[in-house]
Amino acid sequence: MDEELILTLVKQRLGFTSTVRDTYLQHIIKSVLDNLIRVRGIALDPERSDHTFFVVKYAVWEYQSKEKGEVGMPVWMRLELNNLKMKSEG
Repeated sequence: MDEELILTLVKQRLGFTSTVRDTYLQHIIKSVLDNLIRVRGIALDPERSDHTFFVVKYAVWEYQSKEKGEVGMPVWMRLELNNLKMKSEG
């Protein structure tokens, strides 16, 4: 996956224009990718925009949920994650 593109899209979604939070956001993005690929076994295709955008939405949610103290993944994200996993498995 193109982590620089993902970082740019995450920053745009969050409305960030400076580089102050880049290191933190890069760690979130790496964590999301590790979780999806290594832990959940999802084969992400960097050529698929829906896969890239799911990583963007997941990273934005991770950032915002930690700031707000939210617990638990939203239903829409669980559904998208399940769809990705099912398509990845077969």
